[in-house]
Amino acid sequence: MSNPQQPARGDAGNGSSREHVTGAAPEDRPAPGTGSGDSQELAEQVGRALAELGPPDWARLEADVAVTVADAAGVVAFSGGERRVQLEIPTPIVELARSQRESVVRGGGEP
Repeated sequence: MSNPQQPARGDAGNGSSREHVTGAAPEDRPAPGTGSGDSQELAEQVGRALAELGPPDWARLEADVAVTVADAAGVVAFSGGERRVQLEIPTPIVELARSQRESVVRGGGEP
């Protein structure tokens, strides 16, 4: 089972990186500061920023962020009960995700 705060990473094979983040509702998330390193803190910041976008009754968050050298974009979906809300991730949060990706690479990890 994957950690809901950790993005799942994949390489699209064309120089781009795509991350999929699935998160738990706010009351189910671990306390801030339980991770280590800049990339972990940035990932947590992205998760918190995304969580703030959701409707009050959300129970599940799914986000996809695609980052290339030239561009970045993302979509987030919130669901709860039978309701699902999907929206484009605002640029400041996408840029935060880009910073997290760069931090992982600087640390020797794969994007």
